[in-house]
Amino acid sequence: MASASRKRPSLSLPLGPLLGLLLALPVGVAALALVQEGYLSHANAAYLGKVYTALDRGKLETLGFSYPPLPLLLLLPWPSPWAPAVLGALALGLGFGLLLTEARRRSEPLLLVLFAGFLLSPAPFYLVAEDLAQTLGLVFLWWAWTFYRRWLDEGLSFHLFASGLVLGAAVYTTPIALPLGLFFALGLGLFRRLEPPAWAAASLVLLFPLLSTLFAWGYLSWTFTGETAFLYAALPKETPSLGTVLLASPAYLGMGLLILLRPRASFLLYPVPLLLFLALPPLGFGYTLPLAVGLLFLFALGGLPRLALGPRIRAVGLGLALLQAALGWALLPSPEPPPDALERAIGHALAQAPPRSILADDRESYRLLAWAGTARPFLLPPDAGFTLALSAPSLYVDRVLVCPGAGALYRRYGEDDPPGFREVWRYKGCRLLERRPS
Repeated sequence: MASASRKRPSLSLPLGPLLGLLLALPVGVAALALVQEGYLSHANAAYLGKVYTALDRGKLETLGFSYPPLPLLLLLPWPSPWAPAVLGALALGLGFGLLLTEARRRSEPLLLVLFAGFLLSPAPFYLVAEDLAQTLGLVFLWWAWTFYRRWLDEGLSFHLFASGLVLGAAVYTTPIALPLGLFFALGLGLFRRLEPPAWAAASLVLLFPLLSTLFAWGYLSWTFTGETAFLYAALPKETPSLGTVLLASPAYLGMGLLILLRPRASFLLYPVPLLLFLALPPLGFGYTLPLAVGLLFLFALGGLPRLALGPRIRAVGLGLALLQAALGWALLPSPEPPPDALERAIGHALAQAPPRSILADDRESYRLLAWAGTARPFLLPPDAGFTLALSAPSLYVDRVLVCPGAGALYRRYGEDDPPGFREVWRYKGCRLLERRPS
């Protein structure tokens, strides 16, 4: 009696993401060690300050209409100085996993060699330690690019739509996502021969989820706040020079030269990041050097042509990887712990004050608010009594915390003490004024 052989189902672990998380583990541990020593970046401190204010005031909806909404919402379940480093390391690990999976799918060992150069540079550590939003943005952009490449190889509309969905999520973390999506749509006909109607249909599939995300965010902000808020109003203005970005990106330059040896119409998309870096700063959209290096590295890997791995190609790939790591250590800023943990101690001390007893502006004193771990002791601009307390602090609060900035609090009490108050301490430009005993 013949018996049909059946293939037993087997569980296969996602080795790519697991290995990616393992590679990101040292970066996460180093970032957590930095927090333990009292370090907290300006960007992550600002995110935590907004989350604490929304939690203590019971206005969670405001997080959806503050820049950047996605990191703020991710910090909501666990608002802590440790959280940005943990979430950033997890996101970066998943991004590494996507990269490893793509290298395996394309059978490109050279991609792994170049990836090793990026991994050995300080760029991953800087992203995790400095800015959760930029880490998430870079991972989303890489994920969108992998779906885009899958469409190029297989032609399935699903991958194009998925790329648009991921770009839609990236819009909530970085301003680069929107113009990059438009260039992706423009490049559809450059990578594959498409008739104009097919090109237009493919562009619609890619851009529909991206533009829907923007319109939905604008409508919801108008519904809940009465006005359409500007998504990127709080972006940093300082940006590195384009020459510094290129000098720190030898992999991008090297892959560009290799692509020029086999010129194709798709090469027109390769300089797109440089155009964005030139166009965005005059509009007020800033970016950091590690984010720029990461985006150029993404394009270098995505534009990698299929090459026979001879001795010359191996030598070129290894040389570019070593240059990527060496120039990264030479040019990228490395976060360093503060000489003492005094700022954290001050924040913890302020947290013990009675509710609404400290007049402060969270746009300027966000670092101390982040270390305090709560906004309860502070009377802030969103609160109803802030304007009255600003005009007569002695009637409403016991202390006034003044930090440098452009707000009304610093303009009024940046140098002069309000009547009935005396300066208790001064730290990094911030002053704590306490009411004199009557």
